[in-house]
Amino acid sequence: MLSGCNGKRLPDGWPKTYPCTIKVTKGGTALEGAMTVLSPANGPGGNWAVGGITDANGVAVIHTSYTNYSTPGAPEGTFKVTVSKPLPPFEDPTPPEKLETMDYNQRMAHVAKMDAEANKRKPLVPEKYSDPSRTTLTVEVKADTPNEASFEVEK
Repeated sequence: MLSGCNGKRLPDGWPKTYPCTIKVTKGGTALEGAMTVLSPANGPGGNWAVGGITDANGVAVIHTSYTNYSTPGAPEGTFKVTVSKPLPPFEDPTPPEKLETMDYNQRMAHVAKMDAEANKRKPLVPEKYSDPSRTTLTVEVKADTPNEASFEVEK
C-alpha cells in the first residue's frame, strides 16, 4: 500500500514519482516565490498537479498533488515548465490626509487613475512562461537521476 505525506492511501492510478528540483533565475538573480508547474509535453496527464514554489534560492522542490494527497517528486516523462509570479498588491502612494480632503467626484477620479496605474505594471515573469502552449522551458524526469533543471527567464 502506498501512502502520501499524511499517511492516507493514495488514489488508484497514482504515479510513481522521482525527486525533482527546478531553479529559476531572472537577470542572474534567484526568483523567489515563483510558481513552477510541470505539464506533460505530450498532452494531458493524470488528475494530479505537478509543481512547486521557488524559495529564496530560486529553487522549487517539485511535488505531485491532488486534493488532500501529495508526494514529493514528479512522474517520469517530459514536461513543459511554466513559471509565474504574482505582482505584489498595488499600493496607492497618496497620503491618507490628502484622500480625506477629496470630495466624492475627486475620489472616484483618483480611484480610476490608481486603477490605470496598477494595470500598467508589467508581469514579474514574461507571460509566455506562464502558458504551457508558449513556454520554451522543458524538463525530462527520469528514474535514478537527480532531475535538476535550471532556467533563466527573460526580464
